[in-house]
Amino acid sequence: MYVQWPNRERRAEISEVLRMEGFEGCMGFVDGTTIPLFQRPGFDGETFFDRKKRYSLNAQIQGVQEDATACELIEYFDEGQYLLADSAYELTNTVIPSYKSPASNSSINTEFNYCVAKARVRNEHTIGILKARWSSLREM
Repeated sequence: MYVQWPNRERRAEISEVLRMEGFEGCMGFVDGTTIPLFQRPGFDGETFFDRKKRYSLNAQIQGVQEDATACELIEYFDEGQYLLADSAYELTNTVIPSYKSPASNSSINTEFNYCVAKARVRNEHTIGILKARWSSLREM
């Protein structure tokens, strides 16, 4: 089994499921996680130092229900299609992130962020399952 970008028909199916959750045109999610390294890499080690004060790789996870890969290339999206993301991502034509503070403090934006988090929990669970299955992906 290979992970592949969904074809037009599959994107329409995914979009329909997410439309029923309030996200017209959404075809999936994008998220990231860190994979801790045993030690500082010998070459350019400082570039691997993360916000948790350890050396790690940054991995990006894309998801559309069961599977997908994502690319910030417009030809992978039909008109009006996009991915949902957390506030660490920048707003683009194809990625809609949660609001950052102070914009997240308004009631309508707080409600939007709640709905995005509720929909994106699929990615969080997927990352947890991957890290539980392969211990090399988590800090030990």
